[in-house]
Amino acid sequence: LYYMESFNLWGNYGVMIKNIYLRKDGGTSIAEFTQFRDDVAEKLDFEKFGASFPSGAIIDNLQTQLSLNVAINNSFIQVWERQAGRSFTYDLMELTKDEFQLLPTILLQVKASDVASMTNNETFGSVGNVGSTLDPDSPNDIVIAIPSSLYMTEEKNGFYRMQIVWSNQGSILGTSIFQKKQLVFDPDSYRTVSYT
Repeated sequence: LYYMESFNLWGNYGVMIKNIYLRKDGGTSIAEFTQFRDDVAEKLDFEKFGASFPSGAIIDNLQTQLSLNVAINNSFIQVWERQAGRSFTYDLMELTKDEFQLLPTILLQVKASDVASMTNNETFGSVGNVGSTLDPDSPNDIVIAIPSSLYMTEEKNGFYRMQIVWSNQGSILGTSIFQKKQLVFDPDSYRTVSYT
């Protein structure tokens, strides 16, 4: 079980995004290929994102897409293009299955609840603890891996389209990134429980 601290964000359950990373060469696990080396998982320029209000994100089961605060737009696109070796576009991209799977994986670092998670950062699932390599000050924070299959859709055989939305109203974690996961909202202790 992974416990994310939640708060009321415009009448919805919100979680606090503390950092965003992009990992080169994709992967569905939080610890794919090599365990969070700096040259694999690159931290985005979070200063503007963190200073914007809110830097939290709504968990919304009515929205399917991942919506990110527009403050992170430039940094995200620059790093994504460098890692992917291609232009970021909303036009259809013609990709082989291997090329698609090797597109960067988004890693969201979310503030953990005071309740200790019942796993450690050695987990190889798509959700886990961030660990001391990426953030020695907050090793118990939760990290969620979002591979290309969760932020792009295949519209026809071999042609894919980007589904990330940029918003001036903050971030929204839509249902697409929680596929094959279960979320339990605990209003009594005001924490959000995520487990696979």
